[in-house]
Amino acid sequence: MTTVRLWLLSLVLLTPPALLSAEPLLQETFESAPSGSGWVYESRRPIDASGFHGREDGTAYLVTPVSRDFAGWVSPAFDVTPGEHYRIRLRYRCADRAYCGAVFRDANDAPLPADHYSGLDASEGWTTLEICFRAKARAVKGLVSFRTAGQAPLHVDDVQVERVAPAAAIAWADALYATLPPLNYQPPADRWALIPNAIAALRARKPLRIVMLGDSIVNDTGNSLLPALLAQAWDNPQLNVITSVRGGTGCDFYRQKGRIQEYVLDYQPDLVIIGGVCNRRAEYVREVVRQLREAKPGIEIALMSGPYGWDYKPPTAPDWTPAVDPNGRDYRSQLARVALEEKCEFLDVQGAADQYFRECGRDVQTYMRDSTHPNDRGRQIIGRIVLRYLSPNPEATP
Repeated sequence: MTTVRLWLLSLVLLTPPALLSAEPLLQETFESAPSGSGWVYESRRPIDASGFHGREDGTAYLVTPVSRDFAGWVSPAFDVTPGEHYRIRLRYRCADRAYCGAVFRDANDAPLPADHYSGLDASEGWTTLEICFRAKARAVKGLVSFRTAGQAPLHVDDVQVERVAPAAAIAWADALYATLPPLNYQPPADRWALIPNAIAALRARKPLRIVMLGDSIVNDTGNSLLPALLAQAWDNPQLNVITSVRGGTGCDFYRQKGRIQEYVLDYQPDLVIIGGVCNRRAEYVREVVRQLREAKPGIEIALMSGPYGWDYKPPTAPDWTPAVDPNGRDYRSQLARVALEEKCEFLDVQGAADQYFRECGRDVQTYMRDSTHPNDRGRQIIGRIVLRYLSPNPEATP
């Protein structure tokens, strides 16, 4: 068996027992047909999945065939607690890219729009992998999902899910980040002027609730394990970060009547961070900002420019700089002006991310799970841009 990118092997061996789950929440070796143990093949069209089960050299495995409609296998449900951390262990092989995801259901057994999909790198031989994730707000059940992303079937074996402590999840994220060219971003020295109450709560180790509102890119930012990393940076276990998102959705949706109540105010946030790449117009963001302040005077708001996007490529012009053009007509410039006029904090993730991917020396596809979204490597970069902006000591923040 070939093992690649087993980023946390030494850390797992050295992790104290207190940081590990006592008993797996899900464990599957696929020695019998997956449907017999509760696995379901989800597809938009009827498919007989009884043949999606392989055996080789006496070892059985799950087969996820190539699909153009995001069809794939979903595991039996297991219990989760919002804000807690979990680890998926698996072996896989796939000659092209594929996905491993954690998806969630609420108390009414309805699927939640916020999920945690990771990209699986192409590997001709069997590869061992670990992925850490954080259960979403309102989640009571978790499920593991496997789907293909290219032109080759995905084979999976030895799947295990266990609950882990935040320290173990942070160790996984730090070990992954350590394999990448370092991020050189340093945030502006005058940041935080417009979110003083949030910073004061962090410093005093008081409860603070942050809602990150947006699309799948905002979801991926949170899936970097940013909440745990930020709580560690401030030594504040009372910090709660909630990603309230819908894929492909921006403030054109959230500005509609009644939606900020469901997607923001019901979580009782102290700080709202609005981001993503699907807001369409900065004026829609302005509408949401004003609705939030009308509904909850004193609420603090930060606006975040969006990295990535459809068919993302970093800038290549020789005279490019990460600075925002204050008179520009592009969305990022317009968003910066809205932040200035509405007295919102402005976190320019796009500029910092563009600079990193322009200078890191690696193909940007190394950081992506498809043409639009970051994989776990890319998430560590965008998540740590936000982490450094909000960190009390960005110079010492990995």
